[in-house]
Amino acid sequence: MRWAQFKMPGGEAYDLSHLDSFTMRIADEHDVLVTFGSHTFTREWKISDQAHLRFVDGSDVRCFCAERHGYSMRLPELVRSSNRAFFHEGRYMLYVDFPQGQVAPYAVFFNLERSRQKGLAATMFVVSAYMKPELPTMLPAVTMRTLVDAVSKGQKVKVPRDRRSIKRK
Repeated sequence: MRWAQFKMPGGEAYDLSHLDSFTMRIADEHDVLVTFGSHTFTREWKISDQAHLRFVDGSDVRCFCAERHGYSMRLPELVRSSNRAFFHEGRYMLYVDFPQGQVAPYAVFFNLERSRQKGLAATMFVVSAYMKPELPTMLPAVTMRTLVDAVSKGQKVKVPRDRRSIKRK
């Protein structure tokens, strides 16, 4: 998937091309297609929002968010460099980052499924990403190698019992 620009009425434009799909290799053995959804740079639409901030993605109506867009600039790098995934509420997979100058964690929620494309082990869809101050400080975790290996073989991913710290190291 390729993203275009989000243009404001005065001519200001926000580039979204950093969120174009790419393929990455996990543990020197698994190729994973990574795609990003609009929730990584938009937020829930409110009736009080200005019309020029309206962003429509299929049937999903959202509000363009300059703050989320700013944080999204690092998303591809974060996805490529993260070797551990966390589970939240027993079902959500996420990466956690602490942007410079921020105390709250930046949570990157994603889905991972076995790929139907030849040569790819899995497809990752980064659903949403935003600052999440209420995120617990300890969460179940698994390495990306373990996660992708299980998904690529069609195995059910088990949420581990042990918890790892999400705190900045």
